[in-house]
Amino acid sequence: MPGTVTVACKHPHGLHLDLIDGSGNRRRVTVSGTRREFGKPDTTVGGYALTEIDADHWAAWVEKNKGSSLLTDRIVFATPKLQSTQAQATEQAAVPAIAPPLDPSKPAPGVEPAKAE
Repeated sequence: MPGTVTVACKHPHGLHLDLIDGSGNRRRVTVSGTRREFGKPDTTVGGYALTEIDADHWAAWVEKNKGSSLLTDRIVFATPKLQSTQAQATEQAAVPAIAPPLDPSKPAPGVEPAKAE
């Protein structure tokens, strides 16, 4: 499968998609995560961060990890075209993230923000 795919990832820290050959050599591709710095705009689509990677690497990684909950729970997926990935990410917006980003304006019940001195 020549070319690239757009990977959508709902893991906050992104993922290393490692492939190790028979000699122990590692090929690593890193996909972006949904974590963002406070005060900066959210660049995710449907709660997924998008990264373009080599299609052959993706296909090999999926084959080696086809039973992974990352794939079966739709935390990570890919399509050949950016628009298709964006559309699928939008459709899957309700898929829960592994660890949703914290919002300091909405602390957990019973937690109060620190007061500036």
